[in-house]
Amino acid sequence: PLYALTMPSVFCSADTYGKDPDVSAEQKTEGMVRAYRGTANVKRFLIWLTNRIRNPSGVAVVSVVKGRDPNTVRAIWKCPPSGLNNVKEEVTFSSAGAIIKQTVVIDYKKPEKT
Repeated sequence: PLYALTMPSVFCSADTYGKDPDVSAEQKTEGMVRAYRGTANVKRFLIWLTNRIRNPSGVAVVSVVKGRDPNTVRAIWKCPPSGLNNVKEEVTFSSAGAIIKQTVVIDYKKPEKT
């Protein structure tokens, strides 16, 4: 499943997730932290996150490594033009390739208008 995070999972479609996945997200914005739990809340968060990425060519994958579990991948990526200065993800896949567990933590700072 290492190939699955060559682009951030924010670009994954809804059918990428398995049944009842364990998903959570944390957004750190200029000193404020928001936590999201559960599929519906995290999907709303991912929509918010996707809407921040106006130009996917600004996305830079910093590292992608296998986790302790052979079906787990850890990724760090960023998209500074969109205010996404540091995004850490840990994703666990089922044997069929569906996401069964996902944790996303972002450091977001609203970009300055140019």
